[in-house]
Amino acid sequence: MSDPEPSRFVSRSVPSDELLPTIIEEANLDDDGIFGIERLLLTSAGLEPEVLLSLCLVLGRCGWNRSQGTLRQMERRYQKSGKEIDAHVVRLALALLHESPGTQNVEQAEEGYRFSERGSPTLFVSDPVAAHWHRQGRWGPAIRPRFDAPVVTLKWPFGVSKTAELILDGRIVEISRADNSCVLTRAWFRIGSNSRSRIRWNRVRSLGRIRSTRNQTEHLALEVEGSPIIQVPVFTDDIDLVEELFGRVLNRIKNGAVHR
Repeated sequence: MSDPEPSRFVSRSVPSDELLPTIIEEANLDDDGIFGIERLLLTSAGLEPEVLLSLCLVLGRCGWNRSQGTLRQMERRYQKSGKEIDAHVVRLALALLHESPGTQNVEQAEEGYRFSERGSPTLFVSDPVAAHWHRQGRWGPAIRPRFDAPVVTLKWPFGVSKTAELILDGRIVEISRADNSCVLTRAWFRIGSNSRSRIRWNRVRSLGRIRSTRNQTEHLALEVEGSPIIQVPVFTDDIDLVEELFGRVLNRIKNGAVHR
C-alpha cells in the first residue's frame, strides 16, 4: 500500500495585464452575474478545466448559499470522472460559501488558500484574485457581507452618502427606531427586528411611498418580484432620509460600478 498523498497544489495563472480587469469584474458582480456563472458551469463543459475551477472559486467567494446546488453538481461530475483534485477544489469552494470559512478549515494563505479536510491531503491553491481580497482582509468581493466586521449601527441623523458607501463596500448597516429596525448589506436587506427573511436587491422592481388610509401616514414601500408590496414599517418621521438611502443603494447596484 502506498503512503497517502501528503499535499496537493493547484495554481491559477492570470497574466499581469489581465489581473486588474479580472479583479474589477469580480468586484462588481451582482446577482445576475452569479446566475450567469452558474449557467456557464452547468452548460459549458467545453471550457478549459482551469477556467471551470476558477469560476467555482468565484462562486465560493461571493458567499451566496444558493450556489451550493451548482457546486455540488460540479463536485459529483468530477468525482464520477475520477478527477479527485478538481473535486477537492470544488469542496474548497463549498467551504468558502460559509459565512465564516475559517470554521470550515479554510485558511487565507499568502497566495491563495490552504484547505484541510478529514481523509484528504492538505490542498494549497494559488489564486492571485483571492490573494487580492485577502490583502484587504476580506474573503471575497463586496457582494459578500462582511460578517467578520462589526455591525455599523447608525446614529440619527446619518449621512446618506457615507452610509451608502459602507453598504456598497460590503459592511452590515443597521438602522433602528423604537422596536423596529432594518439591516442592509450590498447583497440583501432585512426589514423588521424579528424577521430572518433576506430580500435580494435584484428582486426590487421599484421604490416609492404609500399612504395609510387610516391616519394618512406615509410609509416607504418596495415592489419586490414575487411578493406583495413590502412596507418599511419604521422611520416614518425620517422618510426622506431613508428613501434617499434606499434609492441611492438600489440605483448604484442596478447600474453597476459599486466597488472600486
